[in-house]
Amino acid sequence: MRSGSNVTVPCPARLGVWLSVVIWLAGGLVAWPVAAAPADLQAAVAAYRSGDFPAAVRVLRPLAEHGDPRARVWMGVLYDRGRGVRRDPATAVRWYRRAAADGDVIAEFDLGWHYAHGLGVRRDPRMALRWYRKAAAHGGVQAMIVLGSLCDEGRGVPKDPARALAWYRRAAERGSALGAFNVGWHYDRGLG
Repeated sequence: MRSGSNVTVPCPARLGVWLSVVIWLAGGLVAWPVAAAPADLQAAVAAYRSGDFPAAVRVLRPLAEHGDPRARVWMGVLYDRGRGVRRDPATAVRWYRRAAADGDVIAEFDLGWHYAHGLGVRRDPRMALRWYRKAAAHGGVQAMIVLGSLCDEGRGVPKDPARALAWYRRAAERGSALGAFNVGWHYDRGLG
């Protein structure tokens, strides 16, 4: 908002982080495309979406153990949320690591999230930053938003609105509405 207005607009950095939290907790993977996935993976995702978590686990576990990075991410999600298995963030991290070793961008982002918040691992902002950067390098829009937020707030990196703007712009160029909002927010405040 322009000066003189009595309406307060939240800082986009915090908005980006909280939106990422909401997406992650609400099941950002529920919308993950599976059209090109093998039939077994499609069946597992359908079971997950319908709430039949034990069936999802029965199908996903062998796929994950035989190297399917998407199935490994889904196993991480199941352990993160305690769906069809006992909730165990440390086991979720192990599945995410295996998927990230194959360059899976969702697993890379989730590892960053776990290190940032100490979920299943010791809290380590440097490792979180490393994983967020990897995910962003592989096109992960959520990671770009989080990196922009970190630069905006100076958490784990020097406070740098210009660098934040660059991350938000990259996200916007990949279709992120939040990235576009944050670009506009920076320009509105003369930060771009």
